[in-house]
Amino acid sequence: MAFCSLVTVVVSYVSQTAPILACLNGSFTFISSLCRCFGITSYQSIFPVSIPVGQELPTAEVVGKKLKQTLNAIKELLFNENNHVRVVGLCGMGGVGKTTLLKELNNELDKSLNRSHGIDLVIWVLVSKDLNLKKIQDQIGNKLSLSWPEATEIEKRAVDIFNGLKNKKFVLLLDDIWEPVDLRIIGIPNVESNSNKKTTESRIVFTTRLEFVCGHMGARAIKVEHLDEDEAWNLFHQTVLKAWETSSSSTAHDESGPKLDPIICNLAKEIAKECQGLPLALNVVAGAMASQKDVEQWRYALNTLRKSAGKFSDMKDKVFPILKFSYDNLKDNKMKSCFLYCSLYPEDYPIKVEELIDLWIGEGFLDEDDDIEQARLEGHNVIGYLKSACLLEGSVKNRGHGNVEHVVKMHDVIRDLAISVASSDLGEINLKNSIPEQLNLDNWELAERISLMGSRGVSELTGAPECRKLSTLFLRGSGIGTLSDDFFRFMPKLKVLTMPQSMEISKLPTSISSLSALRYLNLSENYFSFDDLEPGTFSELVSLKILDLHNSNLRNWEKEGGPSLHELERLENMKSLGISIGTDLALRKLVTSDKLQLCTKKLSIDLKGGISSISLSPSSSETSVSLANMANLKILDLYSCDELKELRIPSRVLMEDKVPLCTSLEVLNLLSMPKLDIVCDMLHQQSLCFINLKHVAILSCPQLKDVSWMIYAQHLERLELGYQEGLEEIISDRFPSGVTKLSITFPRLQELVLEQLENLQRICSYNVKFPELKHMTVRGCPKLKNLSFDSGALRRIEGKREWWESLEWEDETTKYNLTPYYVELEF
Repeated sequence: MAFCSLVTVVVSYVSQTAPILACLNGSFTFISSLCRCFGITSYQSIFPVSIPVGQELPTAEVVGKKLKQTLNAIKELLFNENNHVRVVGLCGMGGVGKTTLLKELNNELDKSLNRSHGIDLVIWVLVSKDLNLKKIQDQIGNKLSLSWPEATEIEKRAVDIFNGLKNKKFVLLLDDIWEPVDLRIIGIPNVESNSNKKTTESRIVFTTRLEFVCGHMGARAIKVEHLDEDEAWNLFHQTVLKAWETSSSSTAHDESGPKLDPIICNLAKEIAKECQGLPLALNVVAGAMASQKDVEQWRYALNTLRKSAGKFSDMKDKVFPILKFSYDNLKDNKMKSCFLYCSLYPEDYPIKVEELIDLWIGEGFLDEDDDIEQARLEGHNVIGYLKSACLLEGSVKNRGHGNVEHVVKMHDVIRDLAISVASSDLGEINLKNSIPEQLNLDNWELAERISLMGSRGVSELTGAPECRKLSTLFLRGSGIGTLSDDFFRFMPKLKVLTMPQSMEISKLPTSISSLSALRYLNLSENYFSFDDLEPGTFSELVSLKILDLHNSNLRNWEKEGGPSLHELERLENMKSLGISIGTDLALRKLVTSDKLQLCTKKLSIDLKGGISSISLSPSSSETSVSLANMANLKILDLYSCDELKELRIPSRVLMEDKVPLCTSLEVLNLLSMPKLDIVCDMLHQQSLCFINLKHVAILSCPQLKDVSWMIYAQHLERLELGYQEGLEEIISDRFPSGVTKLSITFPRLQELVLEQLENLQRICSYNVKFPELKHMTVRGCPKLKNLSFDSGALRRIEGKREWWESLEWEDETTKYNLTPYYVELEF
């Protein structure tokens, strides 16, 4: 499938929306949805948090003698008393290892160096190519527990940052600077000349591809060199062998592990030479070759690299042909199209895996055959392949309140490669460097894919541009505040549309109903007024397969004169739905529609009355509804349901072939329900109840006494409990049959957050096992005196000093083992 005329419009990459509310642990998405319901548009931080020294970052191993020597040289310059260097710049070509070195320095500062040098704060800032001072300030402010409305001037932010840093010994790490930055404008105290001793003991380190930036910023430049031939071969060799460890077809084995076939080994050494010592290129090419077991494949690869890589002299010409080899080596056009599509996202952007796959489905890249779940599995397979080829990097993004997302990123050099491929091979119209404050829509006529994500140069889209070829349009994450009502009138081939989340746009354009070819529409977390939504808006979208209205203002279905859920039922091609419900009539209609129940993947419910009970097993009455037939529901949010008294949870598989909702549920969020109690039959721990539940957040539900039903959630990874004055213990001693005090285990729980639980006395009366628990936060739990659980994996436990010192230990060994991982919370 051809991927043509890619248009990438990126003016400046900033965070999609500067956080208006500084919430618990920096979590905004779920709470902000609640706040929109009440018309709250500006906030202040109500829970100051402590400032840990630093944060460990995932990074590749520092390989080779040269890179290790460079790392030691950096530390020598920064921390040797005989040196007076306070600003260091790491310069070198893209992919040479600058960021890896900076991350390794960050991690050493977070562990050992901060203790030996008395460092108060380590701040990591990602700058990126399109310089945005407010974005830099936001990252520094986040570390200092500062937040500002988007409109706050740079000067005001700078004063706050300066006051937060002036009495601290800090290390500021800035990654990927493309032009000189006056740090004083941002608010960074002058570390070179200052009367404050702590300030002059502070240090600044940054990375850049441009050596002149070091001079302009008064930094000691350290050139990060390529690996030498032996180091490059070792890196390439080990990367291939790791992928071949389980293979027997082309590898020999001895006591030391697998070995390459001698002929392939010689070819591999020559291929490694062609990578010219660039770690990124070595990893990418080795990743691409890891699946190649035939000698002729290696010989062909070597000939291909030699033919193209030797023709160029600068970075672009030397690196891109090598990286393009990995692109060319993708097995089909489908894989290539999926890869190139990722470049529509801004530089360094964390791309949600589930969202990306749905976008691919919307574009038609994945074989669907009316089975969207199979297409999603294929999408995960594509992502796995792209990650294994080092064309995408995977990680996990914690958005808080049970919302943890798997994301992928494109390395900026890889993204540049993708844009270059789309431009040179496919005639892309690139508007990246020619964006006026108001985009000239005439440039859109030939475009097939346009992304305004991260762009703050485009504030309004007016008129009705003729975009006869356009298939994808990303408006989400842009600075657009004005959108004309007839904007979508002449876009007959548009398949994928993401809408902006601007508070300034309250009305969904009526011309959206003209998009008869649209297959994917994302309206989640928006501010569109439901009252202005005309009946029939959605029923005209006859090709729609994926519709996301989750956590949006579009929730008041079934009101007189307004849109009805019947419109969504008429969408014959729709396979996936995220929806918000704000009326009891709409909820009842949803749970009696076979089609909508089957399609719904994400559901948020915000009811002010009419329903007193919601059940996850089959039962219904005038005041209760059942969600049991929503077999595909993965995310359930209940918030501000003031009259909801009961959430009834089944603990066993239903009779016959029916399976309760809670076997597919992955995320459960319960927030601000003053009368809610959770009722569970508690029949047997070995039931299939909640077998896929991974993330739970329960906040401001004061009637709950315990959450013992969670013993069924054996795959639970994150649990957050907060503001429950009635909660006295997490797991009570009222065990179901078959459960003993010795069998209570949460085998996959990795993070436990306990906030403002003033009456919480214990985790459990008996010893609970958390074998994988790595991070625990306790704040505002004065009666919790005993940590009665087993966890050999715990590596960070946060709490106030007063609470920590009041803990009663069963033995001194436990206290001794946990003390190194305790981090004091000041507030």
